[in-house]
Amino acid sequence: MTRKIIDRIYWIDWLKVFGMVLVVYAHIDTQSVLNRFIFSFHMPLFFIISGFLNKHRTFKDECKVVFKSLFIPYFILSSLLIPLCSEPVGRLLFYISTGSLENVPLLIRPLWFVYSLALIRLFSSIINKSVMACILTTILSLCLFILLYYFNFISKETDFFQINTTIMAFPFFMLGFYLQRYFCYIIKYKLLILILSLPFFYFSIVNGNVNMFRCSAGNHLFLFYLNASFISTFFIFLFQSLFSHLYSDIIKTTSMGLIVVLASHLFITTQIDKLTFHSFHPVVLTFFVMVIGSTLSYVTLKYFPFILGKSFK
Repeated sequence: MTRKIIDRIYWIDWLKVFGMVLVVYAHIDTQSVLNRFIFSFHMPLFFIISGFLNKHRTFKDECKVVFKSLFIPYFILSSLLIPLCSEPVGRLLFYISTGSLENVPLLIRPLWFVYSLALIRLFSSIINKSVMACILTTILSLCLFILLYYFNFISKETDFFQINTTIMAFPFFMLGFYLQRYFCYIIKYKLLILILSLPFFYFSIVNGNVNMFRCSAGNHLFLFYLNASFISTFFIFLFQSLFSHLYSDIIKTTSMGLIVVLASHLFITTQIDKLTFHSFHPVVLTFFVMVIGSTLSYVTLKYFPFILGKSFK
């Protein structure tokens, strides 16, 4: 029997991999209603999970952890993708360094999440000494993004340091923080929350196309926040119910190296199309991409852990 790692939360590993499956599928099947549904919540889900898992550290300690676990993978993986792009290296390095991934080729853009998450974690380490400070900052960030959004102060071309997406995503990160902090109380109302979340599956379709990378919230900004929050919470409680005691080495490895899948999935997708000269069904292609991505995660963790900011065992 495989020895289980008791300090891991199994259902979160499953949920993270599920979220990555949605990312891959949505980037393959770009025109369907299912794509619109997935985009309505899949990136907020990752920010919520990150907030849920976030540990209290001093700003100094968090800087060390963020640099090692996020910035190092971000720069190494994005740099590995540069030779696959036809644009000047200096230009790409400038935009990668400043987090302005709107100006880089499509292959590199998914890493915007890592840059934005790093900034959120650094900022949250400053305010997490007080619950009231967290609540006030969450409200202020939400109000700030509303003002930026409705007064058209958000540039669609350049978002230096992912400032706009970071402000947009910060409330989701804090939602995860609050869920973790009060999870033992909230879980008592799990069934009620699951039921109340169901209408938002429909509202997510009604709200139109959402794209957090472009700070696009669909037809209604408030509906976007409600849809993303309730649907993400639905899946959090669903996976907590179904996968709390279900351990899998493959899922754990994929979850630990998920940033590798995030960085490589668009390249893998294009290469499969080129090599096979065949248009697979999106579900089938998603499966192939995840299998290859999971393998890359395993290889990276075992032979090149420094890419993920980890040490050799």
